[in-house]
Amino acid sequence: MHALTAITALPIGGSSLAAVATAGGSSLAAVASAVASQPPLLASVYLASSVATYCVRRGLIHSRSDGSPLGPAEVLRRHLQHDGESKAGGWGKAVHLLHVFLWLAVFQPLYPLLELVLRPFDLAAFYFYYPRANGAGLVVDSLARRRAGLRGTKAQVFRLDWHRFELNVGERYPSPNPGRHKPSVRCNLPHVDLPQRNVRHWPWRQHLNDWVAATHEPVVQTHELRPDPKPNFLKLRKRRLLNFVRGARSSEQARARVA
Repeated sequence: MHALTAITALPIGGSSLAAVATAGGSSLAAVASAVASQPPLLASVYLASSVATYCVRRGLIHSRSDGSPLGPAEVLRRHLQHDGESKAGGWGKAVHLLHVFLWLAVFQPLYPLLELVLRPFDLAAFYFYYPRANGAGLVVDSLARRRAGLRGTKAQVFRLDWHRFELNVGERYPSPNPGRHKPSVRCNLPHVDLPQRNVRHWPWRQHLNDWVAATHEPVVQTHELRPDPKPNFLKLRKRRLLNFVRGARSSEQARARVA
């Protein structure tokens, strides 16, 4: 009651609003100076703001398989949570933690600057993990292509990746195709992809193919022999019975013709 009386007793006017604004500005300035005076705190605030902005932006731009927005929480989960070692070659917890550290310590400090540079060109930058290929990469999407409903590589214009891939090192294809025939080698090297220009694994595929072939072991193609399927005796009996009936009918028709 006393607080309400005190509030109602306050004069309402321009001077009062100015005093409130001045007090608020002074408080914000004090907080900013306190943060600036402590570099670790300043770095933590900057990093948290960068991560939050990244998760919100990617959560709105990228979508799930059903077309619904990915959402900031799902983006953060995909970057932090280890999904386990899959049969397809997913990495272990130690390697996953290393990639999480690289995402936070290398990509996130640069993310606000990347957005400022790419925004005038209607582009956006994202960081992707490739557990099956044991690597990660920087992906730049065209927002215009995203708005047109395109996804994946159809919306990407630039990729700076570092992961495992196979490269053919045999005879060259006829010009202008820069590719080669098998055999292939497996390597883990940084490379540039330009999906809209059909450029993959640059510069190794285009200019340093011979060096890759000389420094990497060829991939041994293993062909797994599939076991013979177990015979289905029930179907076999039905087939034999059907053949028997057909044979009997054919015999009766032949006898009728002779008679």
